[in-house]
Amino acid sequence: MSSAAARRGVALVIAAPSGAGKSTIARAVLAAETGVEASVSATTRQKRPGERDGIDYHFVNDTKFQALIEGDELLEWATVFGRCYGTKRAPVAAALAAGRDVIFDIDWQGPATRSACSYCHRHWRPYGAGSSAAPATMQRKSNGACRPP
Repeated sequence: MSSAAARRGVALVIAAPSGAGKSTIARAVLAAETGVEASVSATTRQKRPGERDGIDYHFVNDTKFQALIEGDELLEWATVFGRCYGTKRAPVAAALAAGRDVIFDIDWQGPATRSACSYCHRHWRPYGAGSSAAPATMQRKSNGACRPP
């Protein structure tokens, strides 16, 4: 029996406003690094030509997105241009536990909801954070814009 601890995956977060180049950076990392996988966000926006459900995004309606929030199934979420985007917890937790690194391409508002779940509070750290306590600006917030009409 080996005494070496299994390697836990690393969460690589690229968080910036829409149009800042997050996807370009993430694609470059994915092309250059083996063992890194992309986190696939859930969204309430309509699928664009060429996009594939479960590959590019998990396309859901407003009611399903709200159920994901209420079921504590999202690591983070944000409303961007009137549509909701969020990261599903289960596939990320499974990848990290299996030792795979995961890259996130998310809006800057998403990490502000990270303390909404205990998993994120323990494992998701902004660059340079040395404390386990979330700063006041990172505390859980109500994101009523993602509620269905």
